[in-house]
Amino acid sequence: MKHLKQVAENKYIAVDDPDAAVILYVVGLFVYILLILSNSIPFRTVKNQPVLSPIPDKVYAAEVTPSSTPIIKTLSPEELKESRIKKTYEYLSKLGSPLAPHAKYIVAMADKYDIPWTLVTAISGKESTYGKNIKPDSYNAWGIMKFDASGNRSIRMFASWENGIEFASRLLSENYRKNMNKAIQEKYCPSIECSDTWVSDVTNFQESINK
Repeated sequence: MKHLKQVAENKYIAVDDPDAAVILYVVGLFVYILLILSNSIPFRTVKNQPVLSPIPDKVYAAEVTPSSTPIIKTLSPEELKESRIKKTYEYLSKLGSPLAPHAKYIVAMADKYDIPWTLVTAISGKESTYGKNIKPDSYNAWGIMKFDASGNRSIRMFASWENGIEFASRLLSENYRKNMNKAIQEKYCPSIECSDTWVSDVTNFQESINK
């Protein structure tokens, strides 16, 4: 094999040996392929030049959603009622109240007589520790009294919890609905008989039920 001769003045390599020419051709082809492959790989250029980034294989919905604002679902009246029932039941159950199984009826009567759905439960909490401290078989968790012809009073007896719940709901609706807690105390439980914290206690109970 003849040696390669460099012709300096013409800036090229003269090849006299065919084998050497093949080797140079293969090397050149290899370099050319590398250049092609390098152009297909994402790269970042210098300032003021475009920046290429790889294209993801998959695009997920979260990446193309125009707004990330959460959708707030509006509860239907039926769903809202169920939510109130659930809160009432869980609250009374936690306290060991015999009224807990009647949570649905309590909410239904509140709707029927247009009073706050927490009111009957809250007053029962103040008057009888949610029905746990009552006259036996009275089903009267609200301290509701009755008067005879001579003006003597005694605890009113009800036939069932449902009977007592509806009576209390109707009583509050007809006599106190527009006045709410402060006026309820003045007529329902005057300060001469009840503690000064009656209003705040009932209000706090209502807030706790609705948490």
